[in-house]
Amino acid sequence: AVVRTDENLLRRILQNFVSNAIRYSRRGRIVIGCRRESGPDGEHVRIEVHDQGPGIPEALQREIFEEFRRLDEGHDNDRGAGLGLAIVERLGRLLGHGIGLRSQLGRGSVFWVRVPLGDPHALQRIGAPAASPAQVDDAPLHGSSAWVIEDDAQTCTATQALLQRWGCQVPLAGGAVQALAHAQHGQAPQLVLLDVHLGGSHYGPQVYAELCRRWGSEPAVILVTGERDATLRRQAAERGWGFLAKPVRAPALRALMSQTLLRLK
Repeated sequence: AVVRTDENLLRRILQNFVSNAIRYSRRGRIVIGCRRESGPDGEHVRIEVHDQGPGIPEALQREIFEEFRRLDEGHDNDRGAGLGLAIVERLGRLLGHGIGLRSQLGRGSVFWVRVPLGDPHALQRIGAPAASPAQVDDAPLHGSSAWVIEDDAQTCTATQALLQRWGCQVPLAGGAVQALAHAQHGQAPQLVLLDVHLGGSHYGPQVYAELCRRWGSEPAVILVTGERDATLRRQAAERGWGFLAKPVRAPALRALMSQTLLRLK
């Protein structure tokens, strides 16, 4: 099947599923499979990782996608290893792919990711001299530079990996303190992806103003926030900033970044 996804980020999701299946299965088999699904949102492939581990209590099935959450049934020499599924949940939201699990105590677990099907004729175009539509869309991103300023480390990692996949250089993906420490005169990126609330007393627009003072220039901004504040959106528009509401979908981010960079030329 041909699917629409980012292959590197999808690989990270599946590697995480498999590594956790191995870690928590003392015996039995681990099976990886996929099935085609049809629904109101179109055709998808659901990729599943089945294990025969101890299973997960229903009360914990949501919590294990939280950062640092782990189960007690891991191997004795693996006490410090958590499930690490917070990054999977964030990658899924970034890509627009559903993530989930089903589990029964004593019988094992199934972790799955739901990926949209792509054009079945796309493989015929691979290797063709003409650029694909995705390559054309990504052309403004190739060789561009962007900073990701976000207080959530997992979101930083996921966003940095996605931007690099699109051909962007991402010298910094971190919080306000890290950004301020790395800002040097004359070394501003072309674009800043800026969260609003950066932890503590750090407010995104204020951090950006200080960064501009240190850079000696004002790069383009896309404000990324979980707030649904119309005033904030209006203020961003008045400053000429892009605006995206969390959870951010990869196609929307790519399109807005491309539009923003094209305006700079």
